[in-house]
Amino acid sequence: MIVGTAVAEAPRIIRVEELSSADSAATGQLQMPKFQDAAWQQPGDEFVVTWKPNAEGSPVGTTVRFQYRQQRRKEIRTLEVTYPFVVNQSRSASFAVIGEAYQRGGRVTAWRVQILEGGRIAAERRSPDWS
Repeated sequence: MIVGTAVAEAPRIIRVEELSSADSAATGQLQMPKFQDAAWQQPGDEFVVTWKPNAEGSPVGTTVRFQYRQQRRKEIRTLEVTYPFVVNQSRSASFAVIGEAYQRGGRVTAWRVQILEGGRIAAERRSPDWS
């Protein structure tokens, strides 16, 4: 019998928000700060992933991986954000599919988000259409 051993909780993906600039521009909901360049005013899809490390923090090199499928592409595409420091509090990572990637592939139809620590998947969340 092992007594007094605590299991560290894994990091958690709190939410994944989709901010579609094409939809938002049509409804007037997208408020662009004046300092952003023209690339951010292109049609496309943006996703904001909010996540929280475990109580000890996530180590240097923790990666948030965003994988997605699009209307006109068969292959899975991948975007990543890697943190060069220990993460001790909630963070948000933004992923944008704009410009040529959006023009050629179309809207994002499904996505998967993973938190990787030491190269291993520590947390994952998928859209309902991901298979």
